[in-house]
Amino acid sequence: MLPRYIIMGLALVVAAADSAQALPGACCHADGSCTDEADQATCEGLGGTWQGDTTDCATTTCPVLPGACCLPDASCQDVADAAACTVAGGVFEGHATDCATTTCPVLPGACCLPDGSCQDVADAAACTAAGGVFEGHGTDCATTTCPVLPGACCYVDGDCDDVADQAACDGFSGTWQGHGTDCATTTCPELGACCFADGTCTDETDQGTCEGLGGTWDGQGLNCWAVTCPGACCHADGSCSDLDFQVLCESFGGTWQGFGTDCATTTCPVLPGACCYADGACTDEVDQVTCEGLSGTWQGHGTDCLTTTCPGACCHADGSCTDQADQVTCEGLGGTWQGYGTDCSTTTCPGACCHANGSCTDEADQVTCEGLSGTWQGYGTDCSTTTCPGACCYADGSCTDEADQVTCEGLGGTWQGYGTDCSTTTCPGACCYTDGSCTDEADQVTCDGLSGTWQGYGTDCSTTTCPGACCHADGTCTDEADQV
Repeated sequence: MLPRYIIMGLALVVAAADSAQALPGACCHADGSCTDEADQATCEGLGGTWQGDTTDCATTTCPVLPGACCLPDASCQDVADAAACTVAGGVFEGHATDCATTTCPVLPGACCLPDGSCQDVADAAACTAAGGVFEGHGTDCATTTCPVLPGACCYVDGDCDDVADQAACDGFSGTWQGHGTDCATTTCPELGACCFADGTCTDETDQGTCEGLGGTWDGQGLNCWAVTCPGACCHADGSCSDLDFQVLCESFGGTWQGFGTDCATTTCPVLPGACCYADGACTDEVDQVTCEGLSGTWQGHGTDCLTTTCPGACCHADGSCTDQADQVTCEGLGGTWQGYGTDCSTTTCPGACCHANGSCTDEADQVTCEGLSGTWQGYGTDCSTTTCPGACCYADGSCTDEADQVTCEGLGGTWQGYGTDCSTTTCPGACCYTDGSCTDEADQVTCDGLSGTWQGYGTDCSTTTCPGACCHADGTCTDEADQV
């Protein structure tokens, strides 16, 4: 058994060891909350403040520590708690933080533009540069409604009205200055028409701009439709017209002398022209008197052979007339060429007229020909190229149109006369009767119906002797030409 003093010493060592063991205690946090932790090291590891061994939360009141509050514009306030920061419109950085050690970010914001549109921008400077109104850091277009601002409306006489929008300004025939503008700070220019040297005109131009472009200012409030930019217009024949616009001069084939010119002080040159001849040839740089003295057809001032085709009149079978480029084209259309240099405005299309005696005359029209008992050969025909035919009747009653009597009779036919044709001719024949008389009848049926004897198609009484039967003493019979 150990001595008593050793036993007591061991007891003291054990008691000292027990007194050195860590004891639990209360741990206060920055937000004022409290947790019971095993020891001081654990409490401080949680960012808390140790309240001492053997303390506890049940009997401990922990203070709420203030913290930094970041506002949208990057400024900072030290506040008591998150609620206070929210009221200030900021973001609470936590208890036990402070502005001295906190850097707050700059938040973007909504920028309202004068026309009611919105842009999210970095800061007020960017919004001002865009011509808008900054709604504050931390705002955004998704939750912002921007108002549409009115604007100034300028009129051509320099007056100004503040109106709601461009549509209202346009309705007053004004010029819209943009949303957010106003008449108090806007100077409206006096606008008018501006005439240029080439005769053109532009609207709604101020005097300074007009004169800077080399134009002539026509006055405040005037439009181009209400003003004229006149000038002299020279024509190819040397005549001159004072016209309001260049385009009008050029539409008349004239040469514009420039805005501000006039015929009283302008001498217009007489331009030569092309001259077409009957053989289709053309010469340039001549006047009308010279051309017509050479039996040519004048094509007009300012014309030239390079761009001129010397045409001629072409007469067609129906009496119509067209101006064609050349003889080949005319004849290809079935027409009769009247010669280079002719034209339909001065040409009457005649035709050949055949007469019963075989002669031919060129007459103006069908009516004149038929009035002369002739047969019209068609418009565009002429006697130099026309043979006057006639109808030729044959013994079988058929008919052909032949060139002349000799040809007809050579074919065994009966000539019906010059100017006749089968389309209007019935081939008759001689009809002899028992009394020796004769009539010309249209056909055999008609002759037989009259108890006559048909002499054949193409015969006629003027050349026919009607025969008869002649009985002889021996009882024989012969057909003889006549009683004698």
